[in-house]
Parts: sequence; C-alpha cells; structure tokens
Amino acid sequence: MKIEVLELDEWGADVNDNNRGTPGEIQYFDDNGGLPGGNYNKDNIAGKWVLVPFDCRNDNLEFAYRTIDGSTLIKADSLLEDLKGESLVAGAEWFQENDPETLDWVLNSKYWGRGYDRKVDPEEAIIEIYFGEGGTRLYATVAGSKGESSPSQNQPPWCETSYSNETADMLFKYWLEIELS
Repeated sequence: MKIEVLELDEWGADVNDNNRGTPGEIQYFDDNGGLPGGNYNKDNIAGKWVLVPFDCRNDNLEFAYRTIDGSTLIKADSLLEDLKGESLVAGAEWFQENDPETLDWVLNSKYWGRGYDRKVDPEEAIIEIYFGEGGTRLYATVAGSKGESSPSQNQPPWCETSYSNETADMLFKYWLEIELS
C-alpha cells in the first residue's frame, strides 16, 4: 500500500509540485461543478493531506474521495484529532513492518529488566503507543508477562514525544491499525 503525503494550497494544488498546471488533486474537491467527482466542499483545503489508494471514507475524519480511481485524501489534522485518547497495542511484527524505528528504540532500550542487562527477543516485544492531548506516550512489555494486552497498566511511560515528531503517513498507519482492531 503506497501512502503519499501532500501539502496542498488553498486551491488544492500540491505546493511541492513545480508543474503548477491543473493539479490532479483538485479533482477531490468540489469547485461548483467545474470538475467531476470532487466531494469535499469546505474552505479549509490548505494543509497536509494523506493520500491512500483506496476508499477510506470515515465520518470522524475530514476526507475527500475520488470516484475515478477509488482513492481518498484525508486531512492529517483530522487523523490526529481522531487518534487522541486511543491506544495502539501491537507486537514486534507490526512495528517491524510499519514503524521499525520505534521497534529498534524499544528493543535497544535500557528500560528492559529495570537495571539488569536483559536482551529481549524481538518476537516477544509488545509495544503500546497512547495518543494523548499533547503527544504520544510509549510503553512496552514482553509476551506472557502481566499486562500483556496493555503494557501501560503498571508502569510509567518509557518515553513521551510531541506530535511534531510524528509524520502524517505514520499517523495514518496508527489510525488504520486502531480502526481495524
């Protein structure tokens, strides 16, 4: 699945596109009947949008769906608002495929064993990312330990980060995994 992040101006054109002709993205937006298929008719087009190559219409999100190719633009800010208060709990396999940097940080962390030099088998790691108001909190445990389904139950966060560290495509991957579970 190819996820693309676009920075659009107020007319729906990609600001990073040097060929400033009629942009393909404009077909997602309603321009009073000038172009077919656009269904997003709000004024706040400018900003980051996540382009996914499938129908991902969701009433909680600001999205623009294009019927010609069945793809969807989702406003990145909308994804973030929908994630707040949610937690993503996944094993190492999911993180290896979708967020290997977080997995690497967790596996090499000094927090395993609380001061003991413990190496964790990557297949045992269970990671939780909680999406709070101002950023994320990260927790981890190993399969079979207490709190397996929710590492955050009995421990302080391993780290806290601001949302400025999260990319729009990662926010979409987190959101999609939470939606599918």
